[in-house]
Amino acid sequence: MHADPRRRFGNAAEGQAAQFMESQGYRIIGRNVRTRYGELDLVATQGGILVFCEVKARLSEGAGSPEEAISPAKQKKLAKLAAAFLWQHQEWSEAPCRFDAVFVRRDRQGWQIKLLEDAFRPGW
Repeated sequence: MHADPRRRFGNAAEGQAAQFMESQGYRIIGRNVRTRYGELDLVATQGGILVFCEVKARLSEGAGSPEEAISPAKQKKLAKLAAAFLWQHQEWSEAPCRFDAVFVRRDRQGWQIKLLEDAFRPGW
C-alpha cells in the first residue's frame, strides 16, 4: 500500500529540511515528535539552544507561500506543542528555546529551502 502523494511529498520535504538544518550546524534530535496535543515537525539543538522547527512545503504558490502558513493560531499551537515536549522531556526544561521555520519549495530546478531563525516568539 502506497502513502498518499501529499504525505510522501511532506515527508520528503521534512527530510530535505532536516538535511539543510544539519548542514547549517543544527543537530536534529527528533522528527515528527508526538505530544499529547499533536506533532512537532523537527526538534533540534544549535549552540545550546533547543529549537522547535515548523516545516512548510509547497509545490507551487497556488496554495499561498509557506511563509503565510504560520498564522497566529499556528504559532499558538506550536507553543502548546513545545510546552508539552518540555514537560515530557524534563532534561530540556531549563534550556533556552527558539522557534524556527523552514520553507521548502520544489520546482523544476529541485528543492528550494529557506530557513528563518527565530520565526516567532510565543507569549509564554
